[in-house]
Amino acid sequence: MKLKFQLTKLRISLIAVVLVLVVAMALSTKVVSLSDANSAYRTGTTSLQANPKLSVSFADKKWPEVQPFIKAHAVDIVEVDKAIQANLASAGPKYGHTDGPGNAYAVPVKFTGVGQAMVNDFLPVKVAGLSAAATIYIQMGPALNGTSLRDVTGTVKFEDFVNQLAYQDAATKLNDKVRENVLKPFAKGALVGKTITIFGAMSVTNPTNYIIIPTQIDVAK
Repeated sequence: MKLKFQLTKLRISLIAVVLVLVVAMALSTKVVSLSDANSAYRTGTTSLQANPKLSVSFADKKWPEVQPFIKAHAVDIVEVDKAIQANLASAGPKYGHTDGPGNAYAVPVKFTGVGQAMVNDFLPVKVAGLSAAATIYIQMGPALNGTSLRDVTGTVKFEDFVNQLAYQDAATKLNDKVRENVLKPFAKGALVGKTITIFGAMSVTNPTNYIIIPTQIDVAK
């Protein structure tokens, strides 16, 4: 009988401890609304995850900065190609920016060439002077991949965002601006056989395939 009483008392004590913890957690929890995140993209120590509205806001703000930055700082891709073929590791730091140690460098580039037959959703472009080992591919959508637009200016840092999901989503929403503002006028295959001038960004990761996300496409008349 005494043992049964002690077990009952122990259960009551444990329940009391749990209740105290729950109340303490409730009192220490802060509910943060989207408006409380203000104009920044980071939400400090809150648990707010990637939010599409914040990512779109980031892209709306950054696109008018990224496009003219690339046009003003673009390096001829033949020059970049020569540097890559000579030393891949040193070419990125010479021409571009990275968002952290060990990550790919994003480089602003420009070139004029002739569009070749489409390869899935990519437009190969033949450029005079490019090394035989390398091929240029323009991302034509609908899917646009990579973080080179986000990273190319060197002004966007992971610390500006609450977590990796938000950081990645910001890059995706910035890529969406290319689909809306650059690629929309061109039907798939419309640039095949055309002489085009491209401004865009690429990640320095592969000495044979240069994947470009375009920020401006001019077609020769």
